Amino acid sequence: MVNTGQSRLDSDQYDDFNAEHESMDNLQKVSLFTVRGYGSSKRYQLATGVLGLISAALLMAVIGMAIQIKGMGVSQSSLNFTAVRSELKLLRDDRVRLKAVMDSLQHDYDKARSDRSLLQAQLDRESAMSDRLLSQIKTLEEQKKREDVRVLQLVRSCGRCPPGWEVMNDTCYYFPTSSGIPRKGWDDAKADCIRQGGNLATVDTLLKQTFLVGVLRVLNSEGFSYRSGFWIGLRQKDTEGAWHWTNGSSLGTGYWMDGEPNDDYGYEDCAATYPTVNILKSWNDAPCRHPLKWICEKEATATS
Repeated sequence: MVNTGQSRLDSDQYDDFNAEHESMDNLQKVSLFTVRGYGSSKRYQLATGVLGLISAALLMAVIGMAIQIKGMGVSQSSLNFTAVRSELKLLRDDRVRLKAVMDSLQHDYDKARSDRSLLQAQLDRESAMSDRLLSQIKTLEEQKKREDVRVLQLVRSCGRCPPGWEVMNDTCYYFPTSSGIPRKGWDDAKADCIRQGGNLATVDTLLKQTFLVGVLRVLNSEGFSYRSGFWIGLRQKDTEGAWHWTNGSSLGTGYWMDGEPNDDYGYEDCAATYPTVNILKSWNDAPCRHPLKWICEKEATATS
C-alpha cells in the first residue's frame, strides 16, 4: 500500500521539482536572453556614445568650418573689395595720365595746325611775291628786247637820220615823247612834221605798224589812256568813212581797235595810234583838235 501522504509529498515534491526545473529552465532562458541582451545593449550604448561624440565632433567641425568659411568669405570679400578699389585707383591714375597725354597731343596738334597756317600764309606770300617777280622779270625782258631793237635801230640810223629820230629801212621817224614838248591837235602836229622836213607818218604796211607800235610801247611811260595816243597822217575830210593819208593815198588795211572808228559825237575825223598790247588793234578815231603827241616821218639820208 502506497503511502498516500508520502505519495502526495512526492507528488508535491515532484511538482515543486518540475516547477523549480521549469523555473530553472525559464531562469536559464531568461538569463541567457538577459545576458545576451545586456551585452548587446552595452555595445550599442557604447557605439551610440561614440557616434554621438563623433557627431558632436563633426558638428563642431562643421560649425568651425562654417565659421572659418564665413570668415574666409568675409576676408575674401574684403580682399575682393580691396582689389577692386586698387583697380579703380589704377584706372583713375591711368585716366589722369591718358588725359594728360591727350591734352599734350591736342596742344601739339593745335600748335602744328597753327604752324601750318603760318607756313601756308608765308608760302602764299612768297608765292605771290614770286609771281610778281616773275612778272617783273618778264616785263624787264620784254623791255630789254625792245631796247635792244631800239639800240640797233639807233645804230643803223647813225648818220642817216637827225638826232632823236629813229630809222627803219629807208625811213626816219620822230616821236616827241619828252614831257617838255606840249601835245598838239592834228593840224599843228602835221605842221611840226613839215617844218622838220617830213610829214605825219603813213602806216600803210604791217611792217610799219609793227615797228611804230613796238617803239611806242618802249617809249610809253604813262600807261595806256586816251591821252597816250600819237597822231598819224590819216584823216577823213569830205566824205564820212573815206580815210586818206597825207600823201593822198586811200586807206587800205586799217589796224583799228574793236568798235573803231565810231565817229563819236560826229566829229572824230582824225586817226591816232596807241601803245596797245595787240599791235594789230591800235588805231582810234578822235577829234582833230584833241591834244596828243604825234609821229613824223621822212626819208633817211643815203649812206656813202
